Amino acid sequence: MKIYLAGPLFSSAERTFNKKLASKLEESGYEVFLPQELTQSNEVDAKELYRLFDILIKEVSKADILVAILDGADTDSGTCIEMGYAFGINKPIIGVRTDFRNLEVNGVNLMVLKVCNKFLLFKEKHVLIEDLSKRIIETAKSILKVEGTKILNRNNVSA
Repeated sequence: MKIYLAGPLFSSAERTFNKKLASKLEESGYEVFLPQELTQSNEVDAKELYRLFDILIKEVSKADILVAILDGADTDSGTCIEMGYAFGINKPIIGVRTDFRNLEVNGVNLMVLKVCNKFLLFKEKHVLIEDLSKRIIETAKSILKVEGTKILNRNNVSA
């Protein structure tokens, strides 16, 4: 299974979290595409941005499932675009929120929530990466097993 791991990547904490989660998923035998690995520079010119955009769209298309980290006061805009594209091509999406602030609907915008096949909400203040990766893998397997490549059932929330 190939997982596209979408999420915010603009702070050291976000990048570290993403990398740890990707590594744990890979240790379990899954291929993970992590967008932040495409560039290490904070300074990217317009031509490079267009090239990166094309790569990201292709990688979403090639993935079996998209896992979106939805932490923060508002979902990262790039993550929203990746989710919207995945939804448009009928790619399964797992939304993951470890942020315990209770904003809007389960902490996220209703439009973001509704494109998820499954939404995993972790309300604990301390979530272990091991537990998070295990739940993601279990959820991904159940979505792909039950619905195969034709995804029809959206918006199943679990805490």
